[in-house]
Amino acid sequence: MVCEHEEVAPEAVRLARGLGQDLGGIVTFLDPAEHDETVALISHVPQVMSSLLASRLRDTPLEALGLAGQGLRDTTRIAASAPGMWVQILAANAASVVRTLYGVRADLDRLIGTLEDPTADGARLDIAQLMSEGNAGVARIPRQARRLPEGLQRAHRARGRHPGADRPPCSPRSGSSA
Repeated sequence: MVCEHEEVAPEAVRLARGLGQDLGGIVTFLDPAEHDETVALISHVPQVMSSLLASRLRDTPLEALGLAGQGLRDTTRIAASAPGMWVQILAANAASVVRTLYGVRADLDRLIGTLEDPTADGARLDIAQLMSEGNAGVARIPRQARRLPEGLQRAHRARGRHPGADRPPCSPRSGSSA
């Protein structure tokens, strides 16, 4: 993604586009506000939701965790990401993340209200509606994500599973502030 801004020289934007294309990428232009809202929804809030769910497992008996299926593993996989990296990302995009979380909270409040009396008229229909809305959302995700060229995939794998995996948690990159 390339975000154009009035303070960025057009030549820098052209260079960024060219670099992305030379590396085999598909360059997408977004204005900064659209970028922040987009990454909040497709990256930052999924990380938060995964981490929050995974944190609920801290005191779960190991016998119970031994019964976990692929759904829990899929949902919590990204919770293993480096906390220090996410502190910086979430703080930098807090307003967009909060707006998305308010929407999630409204959906959770709706589901909680329904589940508090699951035998009430329309309760099962409301649960089905919420699940159907999830089906509709996931159906919109392209089957194949945009991928890095194979050479860059190998380089990324060689560095470690996560960006910053070579640094301890909450350790900022040199030259940056926490």
